[in-house]
Formats: sequence, structure tokens, C-alpha cells
Amino acid sequence: MSQPPATKEDGKRQAGVLSAYEPVSDRVKRDGGTVGGGELAFDLYRRSIDQLFELVTLRESQPGSDAGILNTAIDAQQAQITRLEASATEAERYPGELFSSLLGNTGSPILGAMPEAVGMEPADIVLFRGKSTERKFESFRQLFGDVAEEGVVVSTKHVAEDIVGSVEASPLTLIDCTSSDHSSTPDGAEIRHVHGGNLTQLGTELLTVLDSEGQSGDRLVGLYSLDQLGSSKSDGVRDRFLNVLTGKLRSRGVGALVAVGSLAEDEDDWSRHFDYTITHRQGPRGADEVRVSGKCGTEECWRPVQLE
Repeated sequence: MSQPPATKEDGKRQAGVLSAYEPVSDRVKRDGGTVGGGELAFDLYRRSIDQLFELVTLRESQPGSDAGILNTAIDAQQAQITRLEASATEAERYPGELFSSLLGNTGSPILGAMPEAVGMEPADIVLFRGKSTERKFESFRQLFGDVAEEGVVVSTKHVAEDIVGSVEASPLTLIDCTSSDHSSTPDGAEIRHVHGGNLTQLGTELLTVLDSEGQSGDRLVGLYSLDQLGSSKSDGVRDRFLNVLTGKLRSRGVGALVAVGSLAEDEDDWSRHFDYTITHRQGPRGADEVRVSGKCGTEECWRPVQLE
């Protein structure tokens, strides 16, 4: 069925859509301001992202007659965000300043944007803390996939089938420390099985994988999680294991993302083995939030994020 001819009212409404989403940089110039430099660059970038989310939401709620004009506005907004991101990154006084600014207001950027914004490097050894929930696991594996080109995942909780296909790193090796029956081997990964209580065997197996031929690119080790790893061992034994493990990884230039639950006060010393800590939680209204602690120039406060 053909669409009815556009009326004057339709034209006014569509014109209102575009005028409401005039590019932020154009608006600033029209008001006598300039684009670039420090807080202004961050503010422009943040506001542009907010406008993009609003445009996409509006497109989904408007009649079909508005789809074309909204698509044009969305394309222009995405192009502007790319330009503003470059200028905002150049204006940073320290790695991660853009991320702190971006999350300091109402914006909720996708979690996958965090590694680049914070300056998270593949060789960083990072502690990932938070209560054990499926949302935390989703956050962990998304971060891992965003950073790693090649990966090794040590799993003490989730079986291989739950991990393969959700992590984009390729090639991917899994060291499965769960008590699963290992009846199936997922495609797309090499699976090795180690008893989670044997920390010596686990360490040896991990280093064997890292030192094997054919490994190139940015490798990352993921461990999910310390809570189950060697659970029958004392905290002192696990602390010594972490000390040796992180030392071996640093000597090889290999990064790691190691998950653990909310630590007791006497276990907080574990964080000394890591470059910094990312903590995940679900806020009062159920929104995912993260906090980066111990990284130079990054403010330690809770920030909302969206999982992809």
C-alpha cells in the first residue's frame, strides 16, 4: 500500500526533528564558541553520543515517513562523533581523561569502548572484581574479547561450551579447570583440562601454551575466577601463586584479566599483584556500573556502562 502524500504538518514535524538535532559543533559555533581543547572537546563528544542514542530511539518510535530523514541525521551524527573522538583524544592530559569525562555525567557508553578510552593495553595485568553474577561474567568476557587478539582463558567455573563463541579472540585456548565430564569439544578453540586444585600443574600448562610456537599478536590471559581456583588452598598459597604467575606474565609481555569476587579486607593485598583494578557491580536500579581503581589519572568513582 502506498504512503499518503506528505502534508505541511509532516514537513514541519520533520524539520523539527532535524533542527532539534543540529550538530553540536555547529550549535557551539553559532553561539560564538569554538570547537576543541580540553573540557569543551570532551563535552562535545559526550553530547554527540547522547544525541545519537536519542535519534536512534526516535527513529524506532516514529512513523515510516520519518525514517529517511532520521537515517540521514543518524549518519551525520555518527560521522561527527568520529571527528570529535579524534579531537577529544588529542586533548587528553593523561590516558583515560576522556573516559572519566564521558562517564562523569549521564552518558552510558558501551563497555567495549572502555579499553581504548582508559588506555588499557594488552600487556596490562588487571584485577576484575565484583559479586559473582551472570552480568559480571558477561562484562568479563566482553572486556576480554575487546582487548585480546589471541587469548588463553583459564576457567574454574564456566565450562568450555559457555566460553567458546562468546570471546572473539582467535586463536583461543581454554584451560578447563571445571569438573565437567568433557564430553564435547567446541569448535574454534583448543581445550586443555587441568584439575583446578593443582596450582603447579595449572601454572605449568599455562606457560607451556604461552611459550608454544605460532603465537603472535597481542595475547591476553583470562582467569575466571580466583574464587574457585585452588579453593581448598589457603589464601597464602593462592597469594604466592599470583605472585609467581604475574611475574611470569610480565617477563613475557603478556597481559591478564583476572576475575575475583568481592574480597574480604584481609584479601585486598591481592590487588598489589595487578597494574590496576576494574570493579563491576549492578547499581540500585539494576544498571551495570564499573569503577577503575589504581590507574594513574583515572577518577575512582562508579560509572554506568551498557553491555553490548
